[in-house]
Amino acid sequence: MARRGKDNETDELASLCAKAQATLARAGRRLHDDVGPQLAGAGMLLSLVKSDHPKAAPAVQEVLSALDKAMESVRELSQELNASPVDRLGLRHALLRFSERDPRVSVAYSATARMSRETASALYEAAAAAIRAAQEADGKNIRVSVTGSAGVKVRIADDGRASRRGTTLAVPFKLAEAAGLAVTVTTIKSTIVSIRHAIRRPAGR
Repeated sequence: MARRGKDNETDELASLCAKAQATLARAGRRLHDDVGPQLAGAGMLLSLVKSDHPKAAPAVQEVLSALDKAMESVRELSQELNASPVDRLGLRHALLRFSERDPRVSVAYSATARMSRETASALYEAAAAAIRAAQEADGKNIRVSVTGSAGVKVRIADDGRASRRGTTLAVPFKLAEAAGLAVTVTTIKSTIVSIRHAIRRPAGR
């Protein structure tokens, strides 16, 4: 009974964390996609005013300098709020960074399914947790494959120690499930983590 209560608390915490992460990520994207371009547009208009009215140039330049500082602050805040490398690199290149940094990791990416930013970020965070757990478990051969056209499946197989793997991955995988992903872990001769996202198609198609 105590174990079930603890699992429920973990599920609730993971759900709250997932919602908080999604809210922060949306705020970061709004800053990057909406506020940033608006500030840049205002800067262009001020530059035109500066060119057309030379007498006002010194005052306009002061405003432009302040605007540049504001744009830099917006960029920095956007990156802090939306820290997932998926937004900067895409899921494929974000995962490939693991193989670039660690020769034990190989990544095969053939997925063609379209995903929302939120889904891609959730897939990456779950896969990254599994890869790091395999590295910490002294895995010598960590194979990552990403497949799917009607959905996406990320599979991480490694030959590292299996002990305490479930404990290490409990919270990251609860977060993944709260984001709508299905996660399974099997341990026989090796540890295999499967993370799936199914594309829901409209009825009748």
